[in-house]
Amino acid sequence: MIVPINTLAPLITDLLGSGIRVRISAPGSSMWPLLRHGAIVELESTAGQQITIGDIVLARRSNGPYVLHRVISHNDRFFYLAGDAQGQSEGPFEEEAILGKAVILQSGNSTVYLKNFHWRFWGWIWARTFPFGQVFLQTLHSLKKSSNFFYSRGLFTNPARKLKDN
Repeated sequence: MIVPINTLAPLITDLLGSGIRVRISAPGSSMWPLLRHGAIVELESTAGQQITIGDIVLARRSNGPYVLHRVISHNDRFFYLAGDAQGQSEGPFEEEAILGKAVILQSGNSTVYLKNFHWRFWGWIWARTFPFGQVFLQTLHSLKKSSNFFYSRGLFTNPARKLKDN
């Protein structure tokens, strides 16, 4: 059974407020490539923690829906968020609108611990290069498709294949 997050939000808020971590299934593709549709996200309370640029948070929009997006900027009062696959930010979000912070991501056989330095660093870089990270990904994807097109037609030779043949 799939239960919409709007229905579960009060329970999630209560559990996080009690210090209990919560796991949710992330719908959609706004956080691609880090999160794919259906990935499991473990959240913890933000109480007593600083929310920083690069963190992935579950927040409630002022008009009701919830988003699981990355913090790309903030000031003393507001946070601005964006999905990794999006070209524009949303906000402002007040701190009270942020329900929890993602700490573990699971997709297939992969587990990402977002508290380790490596992932915190790359999250910060991704947020600081917003919106150019998405443009970069689109360019890489286009180059990959182009190179596959040329290699498959024999217009370019694959250096790795040449080494295998020798």
